[in-house]
Amino acid sequence: MCFLRANLGKHCPILFAIVVLFIKASRCTSSPPMDDAPCSVKGFEAYCAEFHKDYSANSQEQARRFEAWVKSCLFLEQYKVDHPDASFHMGFNPLSDRLPEEHDAIFGLKVIPRGREAPSAPSSSSLSSDNLDSHRGLQGFHKHNRSEEEDSKEQGGEKSEYFVPSELAKDLSPRALPPAVDWRTANLNPEGVVAVTPVKNQGACGACWAFTTTAAVEGAVAVTTGVLNELSNQELIDCVTQNEGCNGGDFDYAFKFVVRKGLASTTDYQFTQSQGKCRSGAYPLASRIAAAYETDPCSENGLLSIVSRRPVAVAIDGSCDAFIQYKGGIYTQSCGSDLNHAVTIVGYGTDERTGTDYWVSASPGPSMIDVL
Repeated sequence: MCFLRANLGKHCPILFAIVVLFIKASRCTSSPPMDDAPCSVKGFEAYCAEFHKDYSANSQEQARRFEAWVKSCLFLEQYKVDHPDASFHMGFNPLSDRLPEEHDAIFGLKVIPRGREAPSAPSSSSLSSDNLDSHRGLQGFHKHNRSEEEDSKEQGGEKSEYFVPSELAKDLSPRALPPAVDWRTANLNPEGVVAVTPVKNQGACGACWAFTTTAAVEGAVAVTTGVLNELSNQELIDCVTQNEGCNGGDFDYAFKFVVRKGLASTTDYQFTQSQGKCRSGAYPLASRIAAAYETDPCSENGLLSIVSRRPVAVAIDGSCDAFIQYKGGIYTQSCGSDLNHAVTIVGYGTDERTGTDYWVSASPGPSMIDVL
């Protein structure tokens, strides 16, 4: 769980809100330890053992990973000296022996160029603002098999519009916003529901875009229907052909897919940590959304407004050293504008001790990414 300081700053993330349709022992060294210093060979041995890494078969790779790990170790040690009262803490994780240029591929977000307007809807979808009423009969949570006839109707339908009710699209004044919201706990949000499933470990698969999409959809469906269901990340990884599966992608394409096709549950369509053959339609439909809405990326009040209503998918720059080594607390360091990681904002609040405003993120972070 990540707590990000509530300050959008100069570089603004891309934000999406979801409007739900009611259908919804390691051998790491080749030489003996030098000493007991934190950033010594002995320290690297301990790191490799903890994270199940074995470079003994390749001395060049071993040397490269040791060098990268030493840089991470020295950064952590120096940060403790320079920031003894930091609001967050860091430590080693599977990314600590990776090079900076490897981080983008590991995180996996590849943002497509676009302006601030709402993303164009998929031309093959028949879910327009004019026919939303025809689907409202499927209230609550329903499972049914997706037939070829349904898919055929979707593919031949009219071009969809991104329908956003005015009460969701507009900003609320700061006075009207709850002082704190947390969609992980029923008594800490306006709807009184749990709208966040447990954080998933994406392993060695660089598909944060898929995990964030499903988390946002899960939250929106839960807020709207009161039913929280874990949806399939794997269906997006396998079937969103504009993206590159575990090699990265943009959640814009993923949201379009969910509008057009919906998603199976993760119980039926399970995560495999690799891209495989698309099996969309082979399992019961668990949930579907009506639309995805892109908010003003530089409006903090706009983000507060949407998060007060439901979880939100956000693109961030996760490549700075402090974020790579992050473990917990309120993260306050600034990063750049290279949007390479997707997270889900599931709440906000203010730290009682320090008065620091923060966002609550429930997404796979560096400590939940496996790099073997």
